[in-house]
Amino acid sequence: MPTHKASIFGSLAMVLIALGGCSSASTPTPTPTVTPSPSVTITATASPTATPTPTPTAVPTPTPRPEPTVAELTAACAKGTPIREAVPYAGTTHSYLTGQASKDDPAWSFTEFGNDHTTTDYVPGDLAKKGMQPLQLVICEYDNAPLKVGGGYCYYSGGGSQLQVTLFQDSETVRILVATTGKTLKSKTFIASDTCPATMPNDGSTTGSYTNSVDGTAVGNWETSFTKLP
Repeated sequence: MPTHKASIFGSLAMVLIALGGCSSASTPTPTPTVTPSPSVTITATASPTATPTPTPTAVPTPTPRPEPTVAELTAACAKGTPIREAVPYAGTTHSYLTGQASKDDPAWSFTEFGNDHTTTDYVPGDLAKKGMQPLQLVICEYDNAPLKVGGGYCYYSGGGSQLQVTLFQDSETVRILVATTGKTLKSKTFIASDTCPATMPNDGSTTGSYTNSVDGTAVGNWETSFTKLP
């Protein structure tokens, strides 16, 4: 019997020991790993450079082209003197000035047409204003002495009286000059009609005279055939 008791106690001791070996210890909480924040590189941004405002290039004021004087134009019509301010006769249209003189008034005067086609006396500077610069041609119109129609009388009657009229014809010589040389490009003499007018005013006189005028349209058309301008 004693031996059996010892055996029981011994078994209990073994069980206790075995149980003691199975007791679990507490698991420590792991320390969290600290992930370092990524470093941020800050790049300095340069201030924008202001674009300079370009300085406008000054446009030089063109020097007005010299224009011929009345004295120079007179010398061209009277003597064929070249005009230094002129340019060669070339192109499709030809700028011009027109001079007039006559047997009774030999002093040359010069005119040009405005935008409204009215004739005005020429003053240096007018060519640029009217778009006729630089000068290429000078037109010289000279009124010759009237011509007596050969044989010619015209007779009119009325109111119990008769009127005898001596008939004359105007005559005009036109020369087209090349301004750079003063030389005549073309010349033509226009003569008025030798026909008696259909009617004639009468103040009661028995005699009188009448002069037919040159056809201005015919003269103008001939001149335009050279200038190609109105």
